[in-house]
This record gives sequence, C-alpha cells and structure tokens, in this order.
Amino acid sequence: MTETWFSPRRLQEQARAPDRERVGGDFGSYAQALRTGSIVGTEAASHNLVHAEGRVRQYRHVLRRRSFTAIADIGCGLGFTAAALAKAFPGARVVGYELSPDAVAFASQHFPGVHFLCQGIDTTTEFGEQFDLMLCQEFYPFTRTSDWVIQKSFIDMALRHLRPGGHLIIELSERDRERTILANMAELNSYEPRMRRLAFDRIYRNLKVFWLSRWVSVLASALYRVDQNIVLVFERQPDS
Repeated sequence: MTETWFSPRRLQEQARAPDRERVGGDFGSYAQALRTGSIVGTEAASHNLVHAEGRVRQYRHVLRRRSFTAIADIGCGLGFTAAALAKAFPGARVVGYELSPDAVAFASQHFPGVHFLCQGIDTTTEFGEQFDLMLCQEFYPFTRTSDWVIQKSFIDMALRHLRPGGHLIIELSERDRERTILANMAELNSYEPRMRRLAFDRIYRNLKVFWLSRWVSVLASALYRVDQNIVLVFERQPDS
C-alpha cells in the first residue's frame, strides 16, 4: 500500500522532531503540555476532546451493550477520552494507543487508571489481544482521505481484533464528508454499520437527555450551519 502523509512513520518523525514545540500543531501542543504539566496555553483543545465525559455518555446510548472488559482508544492523544472511558466502564481495562511520546508521557502521568502505549497503528498492526470496544475518534485514515482501500483495510484490521459481539466506533465530523469515509457509504453498507449523529457537547451538558439534546442539536445545526459529529458503529458478528 502506498505510504500516505498520515502514515505512522511520517507522523512519528513529526512527533519526535526537535523543533516540534516551536512549530506547534498537535505535536507541538503535546510537547508543551508535557513540559508545563498543563494544557493551558496550548492548542490541545482544538484537536483533543478535553471534556470527554459527556461524549462517552453519548457513546453508551448508541451501543447495544453496557459492559466491557477490554477497550482500545486508537490515537488517544493526551488521554482525556481514554480516561473518561475508564470512568464510564470501571470494570474494563482501557488501553490508549498514541504515537506521540510526549502525549503518552502526559497521559500516563495524569491518568494512571489507563494503560498508555506509544505505538503507531496501521493496517498490519497486531495488538496481541482482542477487545470488546475499539474507538477511532477523528482517526486520520477515516477523516483525512476518502480512499476506500485504506479505510477497508483499517476496518478489517479492527474487526479482527474484536471479540465476537464487540464494537468498533468511528467518530468524525460531517464537514467535508466527500473527503472522508462518509464518501463511501455504498461500500460501507456491506458491513451494516449503524450511523448516529451526536449532540453538541454544550447542548448535551445542559439538557443531559440524549435524544432531546440530539434533536435540539439537529435544529441548531440547520439554523447556524454548524456541522455535527457522526458515529459509525460496527459490530463483529459471533460467527465472523
């Protein structure tokens, strides 16, 4: 498969570049957060879900099961969502995978209840275990390309690492959908994923009723022309 700009090797080079903090962006923010011990003054909130508890509660509403023993957060960044998953599912072992050593070091220091690994994920990755739930939240192969060959390979790899009855969640914004996995809905139908729109975080925090806040978010999206986030939920069938 042709190497892309978001391949683990290329991203790892950026994540370890000596001048990454000066350059900024995701990896610069991670380096700054690790150095200062805080995300204050960084751009982390623009590419990390730093208030993740509400989003994880929304995931619970779109899943068909409520208990998990092993959860993987792919591309976990600074670890906020992984920590929220551990809090929401206290009986589960949560593993966060992230290729930035700065982000992994920060997450390990601040969220000791989660096991973080500094590892890039590609279509050949072997995790060495199976999970009940795998989360790909704004994961580049699904959000920065519409290449179905790449996306199918990632989906198949993830499903292979799910236990029967396990779930894969892919979350992304509706914006620029023709440049994301959403451009391939016809091909996706063979996997029979469930697609759900999520409520806006601020609306959900105020209303706290998922279906009500979701419909208010639909109206707000139409009124203010703000894109919503979508989750695609895949389930590994027992005989697959």
